[in-house]
Amino acid sequence: MKWCVALTVAIAGMLALASQDVLAADVPACTKAELLTPSPRESERDAHRRFERPVLNYPFGTKMQFWGVGISVRVDETGTVTCYRVEDNAPLNEERRGLIRTLATWHYTPFLQDGKPAPAIVKEWIDEQERPERHVPLPNAAPERIRITLDRTECFGTCPSYRVEVRGDGLVTYTGRRHVDVEGEHVYKVPVVNVVRLIVSLHTKDIWSLRSEYVAPITDLSGVQLTIQMGNQTHSLRDYIGRYAGMPRAVNDFEQEIDRVAQTRMWLDLASPAVEHLKAEHFDFQSPQGGELLARAISNPDVRDDTAILSLIALGAPVDRTMLEKQPARRGTPDGSLLELALAFQRVTVVDALIAKGALLTDGRPDPAKVDAAFRAAIRGGLLAPVQKIWELMPGNAHPSLWYTSLLEEQESTARRTPVTLLIQQPFRGDRPWEALAIVQWLVAQGAEVKGARADGNTLLHIATSTNNKELERYALDHGVIDRLNTHKN
Repeated sequence: MKWCVALTVAIAGMLALASQDVLAADVPACTKAELLTPSPRESERDAHRRFERPVLNYPFGTKMQFWGVGISVRVDETGTVTCYRVEDNAPLNEERRGLIRTLATWHYTPFLQDGKPAPAIVKEWIDEQERPERHVPLPNAAPERIRITLDRTECFGTCPSYRVEVRGDGLVTYTGRRHVDVEGEHVYKVPVVNVVRLIVSLHTKDIWSLRSEYVAPITDLSGVQLTIQMGNQTHSLRDYIGRYAGMPRAVNDFEQEIDRVAQTRMWLDLASPAVEHLKAEHFDFQSPQGGELLARAISNPDVRDDTAILSLIALGAPVDRTMLEKQPARRGTPDGSLLELALAFQRVTVVDALIAKGALLTDGRPDPAKVDAAFRAAIRGGLLAPVQKIWELMPGNAHPSLWYTSLLEEQESTARRTPVTLLIQQPFRGDRPWEALAIVQWLVAQGAEVKGARADGNTLLHIATSTNNKELERYALDHGVIDRLNTHKN
C-alpha cells in the first residue's frame, strides 16, 4: 500500500512538471513585431488586472545586484496572455523561470481601442524579496511607551521630506521640512483604535524580524528611515529603494499604513482638516508664511481640496506673491502671481476669490499688465470660462491683448510677436478637461490670429499634433496653418 501511495505521488509530481512545460510552451517569447502593440497607462493596467501579482521569495543571504524583474506580456482581444518578454535582459534563475511558467494563468479585462477590444502590451513589475533569517518576536509594551516613526528624505527633485511619529496612545507629531504644503512641527491626536490596528499590522508583517537596512545601488532618490520603539527596545530599518534590494513588499505597505493612520496627506497636500489644526494652533495666516503656504497649495497639482485654499484666503493669507520671502511654487509650474497659478491649475473658485481680493488691481483700479498676464494664464489653463471672464474685466471697451512676446530659451534676441492662440497647452493636472479647440475658436472670434508661429517656430498645428488633439489638428489644417518648425530651424 505504501508503495502504491508513493507511486501515485510520483506520478502526480511528473504530471505537475509536465503541465508546467505545457504552460511554458503555451506562452512563448514575443517577437519584435508583437512588441509593437500599444501599451496602456499604469492606472488602466491596474484596473484591468484580474489576478494577484506574485512575489518571488528567496532564502536569507541570497545575493543579487538588483531585486525584482520586469515582465512585458502581450494580451489578445480577450485579455489572455499570448507571449512575453523579460525586461532589461534580466538573468533567469529557477524562481523567474517558475514565474514564466505561470503566465498562462494571468488574465486581464480586455483593453479597448476606439471602443473595441484590442491587443495590448502590458508591463508588470514583479517584486522579489528575501525571507528573514529567523523570526524575532515583537516585544510587548504599554501603549504610551510605543513609538512608530517614519522619516522620508529628499530626492533630486521635489519628493516630500517630512517626519511623522505615531504614539501608542494616539498622539502624532508631524514635522514638514521640504516640498510639503505645511511646514514645521504640528502635534495632534488620531483614533487609538487605528494605532492598535497599526501595531497588529506590525506584528502580522513581522517587521521586527527584518534586516536593519535595505539599500539599492541607486542615487538621487528619496529614502525612508523606519524606527519602532517598543518600551526599552528599538528596531530601525533603513529603506533606500528597498524593493530593489530584497526588502519585503510588506515594508512599503506598512510605511503607507503609518501615513494613513497619521493622516499625513492633509499636511503634504493641503486639506481642510489641516487648516482646522492650524487654526487651533493660532497659526498667523496673515503672515508671509501664510502667503507661502497659500502659494504652495495653489501650485500643488495633488491638492484636490480647493475649499482648504479658499479658507486660507478668507483667513487673510497674503495674495500678493511679490511680498513673499520665498518662491514657493513647485518645480515645473509657471512663474507669476497667485492668480496666474490658480488659472493655470484650473482652480475656478480660487480664481474668483483672488479677483475679489483685488488680485488684478493696482491703486484700486484694474491693472492692464496684470489683466494681460492673467488672460495668458487662463489660456494656458485650458478652460474657456476663465478666459472669457478675464476678457471682460477691463473697464469700458478695453480688453486684454491678443498678442504676447515669445522667446527662444529666454533669449531676448529671439523675441517674436506671437498670437495668444499659441499659448494653448495641456493642463498641469492631466485628469482635468482641456477645452483647447473651444478656446482657440473663441479667441479667433475676438480677432486673434491662428497662422502665426512662436519664437521656436512651432505653430498651432505643431501644438495639436504633439498633444494628439485631432480636433485641433483638423481646425488648424482647415484654417491654412502650416507647421513652420523645420523651416525655422533651416
